[in-house]
Amino acid sequence: MCVGRCSLSGELLGPPNYHGYNERVLELHRTRFPEMSLEEYRRHIEIVRDPEMIERWRRECRVQKVFRLKGAGKETRGMRWSEAEVYFLRHYADKLLREVRRAIVPPAVIARMPETELKRLVRQAWKRESRTPLTMALALRPAFRHMGLYAFKANRGETFVTPVRPHPLRTEHVVVHLKEVLRFLREHPGCTRQQLVEGLRPGAAPESSEVAAVLSPLRWLIEKGHVVEFFNGTLALPAMNGGRSGRSERGRPRG
Repeated sequence: MCVGRCSLSGELLGPPNYHGYNERVLELHRTRFPEMSLEEYRRHIEIVRDPEMIERWRRECRVQKVFRLKGAGKETRGMRWSEAEVYFLRHYADKLLREVRRAIVPPAVIARMPETELKRLVRQAWKRESRTPLTMALALRPAFRHMGLYAFKANRGETFVTPVRPHPLRTEHVVVHLKEVLRFLREHPGCTRQQLVEGLRPGAAPESSEVAAVLSPLRWLIEKGHVVEFFNGTLALPAMNGGRSGRSERGRPRG
């Protein structure tokens, strides 16, 4: 004779040919290791032929867990887990369950879910979003917009969020100071403020009016969304076609 034993918990499951063996496996998996698939959990079951283990299982199986309806007397026949589950589904499930088109479920609840088709679909969606979170990005855009935030793409298609809506500015009819800043940024995407100043006013003192004539238009352009400033100080122009901003070093917009 032999008995199955869970190598993770040390609990005895009984002989594989015992009528309650599979029910015991399912119950232990459901209550103790729901984060595993059932197939994975079965790989942690070992068969032992130790006489002491066999005798221990015999003692344990003399005490059985049964379920009764709340308020029912002890004279009511107790149900095993499988019987109680069928009874619940038949008499109570329809009153407690409702169909919805959209539901928000915490990850902890999903981890405790049994291995069903629903959990398999959730796992597939999670893997897909982990590779390319397109659905999440589309869902976040209205929320960002409601909070006064705007999403846009830059660098290699990375998505960034800013409190100032990127708004490209055509240079045909802008004043000279704005035009020269925009032209320099178009020719030197990813430059910093210091590089911009050195490129337009080489050798100028930091507190000079020459430098102010560059930084003042730059601040206005950033406030209006005509220039995007990332958290690391790099600058970029929003794309004219509403697509990606000009190339820059990796960063997040300030704001």
